[in-house]
Parts: sequence; C-alpha cells; structure tokens
Amino acid sequence: SGNSLPPSLTSSGSSILIRFTTDHSVVAAGWSANYVTNSGGGSKGENVEVSKSRIEVPGISDLIVYPNPTSGLLTVESPDKDEKVYTINLINSSGQVVLNKTYTVIGGKFEIDLSGVSDGFYLLQIRTNLTIQFIRIVKN
Repeated sequence: SGNSLPPSLTSSGSSILIRFTTDHSVVAAGWSANYVTNSGGGSKGENVEVSKSRIEVPGISDLIVYPNPTSGLLTVESPDKDEKVYTINLINSSGQVVLNKTYTVIGGKFEIDLSGVSDGFYLLQIRTNLTIQFIRIVKN
C-alpha cells in the first residue's frame, strides 16, 4: 500500500506467490508485475532473463456517477454505447450489501434509485463481466 513501489522479491525455491490486496481507497485502471528467472543457469549467480510477464487487471476508468452527494436518483454514464450488463452492489459503512441490482444497458447510461436507502456514506461496486469499480457515494 502507499505511493511507493514494493521492494524486489527473491525466492529461494522454485516458485513464489504474490498476493495483491486493496482497501478500495483508490480506484485505478490496473497493476502490472514483471519477473525474471535464473532457470537458464546464469554464470556466477547472474540472473538470465528467460521469462517476462505483464499482468494487467482492467478497470472501468471512464464511468461517471452523478450527482454525488445524491438525494435519491444516481446516474451512471459510460462512453461504451454497446450493450453491457452491469451488476451493482451498494455497501454500507458496516460492510453490508443494502442494494443489489443488475442492469442491461444499451447507450451507456442508466439510473440507480437510492430513495429507499438511509442517508449516509456508501461504497458503490459496479461490475461487468471483465471489470469492477468502487465509487464512494453520499446519500442525503
């Protein structure tokens, strides 16, 4: 966590597990990891790069949600105008899902009715089949 890169990691065995976790305080388009291996038998302990990988986890970076704060009706807009299925979860400050809905959208715009939800701070989780985004919402 934080703003700095993690240190280089070295495994003394034949594998390594790296677990990525997040607290949802920052929503970004993804992350990447590169690795090298010395399985090619470098001389004098030198690493020989025989494998390199880039892993990316996409996000929904262009969603616009408004008005925020809201008194009831929340609009979600995407530049993607193709048909897409969005699943939303509204999560309260205790971590409970207080609203769960699925929307099939053509044209990139849909509305979420929060009029039946108590005033307070929420985390809106928006998922598609490939992506997930979290947005802080204030209902008043």
